Amino acid sequence: MVGFGPVATAALRVIIASAVLLPLMLLRGHRADFVLHWKKVLLVGVINSAIPFVCIAFALQSISIGQSSVLNATVPLFGALIAWFWLGERPSGSRVVGLLIGFAGIALLASENASFDANPLGGSSAWGIAASLLACLCYGIAASYTRRFLGGVPSLVSATGSQLGASIFLLPFCLWFWPAQAPSTQAWLAVSALGVPLFKLPSGAGHDAMKLHEVMPQAMLFVRGENGGISHNPRESTTSDDMQLCVDAFTHVLNQLTTELS
Repeated sequence: MVGFGPVATAALRVIIASAVLLPLMLLRGHRADFVLHWKKVLLVGVINSAIPFVCIAFALQSISIGQSSVLNATVPLFGALIAWFWLGERPSGSRVVGLLIGFAGIALLASENASFDANPLGGSSAWGIAASLLACLCYGIAASYTRRFLGGVPSLVSATGSQLGASIFLLPFCLWFWPAQAPSTQAWLAVSALGVPLFKLPSGAGHDAMKLHEVMPQAMLFVRGENGGISHNPRESTTSDDMQLCVDAFTHVLNQLTTELS
């Protein structure tokens, strides 16, 4: 399958998301809010979407999805650290210890496979790890930036402006790095699916996948929870409809893998 490469993939992802969100924002009557805050929401798009998406697409060329998921656990750690130094939200002593343990644990896990030599995926895992961590750092910066400058701005305005800002920033790079060979239909379908806007869900969940990713690729499906999303608790619950959507999504993945391997 001929793909787009990391830069074009990231650019198309946000361009498609912008095309979906912009009409919705205007239909909801948020034009005035966008005009009032356009500079700030466009800037957050560069920090929260453009740079991270390129970094993640680049990283996944040289590290596994399992490794990337482990590194994503640094998002709340970076967020807390940046909020401490930028917003003055000093954590308690126990939370500082938690931050240190968290960073130490991620460093230990990442260092096991870090190397500047080419790996079976065709890239350098060390550069992939660095790119993934840069994406997480950008998410942490964007969180504090949003709290400081975009408090009270409607979420749809922030989301739309973010994708527009990322699109404007990445468009020249997309044209420069556009693949010489025409991408396949499957690649277009994949990148179109990426462009559908989703809620970001930073999570430290790993379970058995934290070890299984060493021998095979891993992925996790998250289902919406009732009772405020509480988990690992007797009140943890979800609906049959959401479970069915999860089963349908997993079935789609299996069918796609069957097609690719046949």
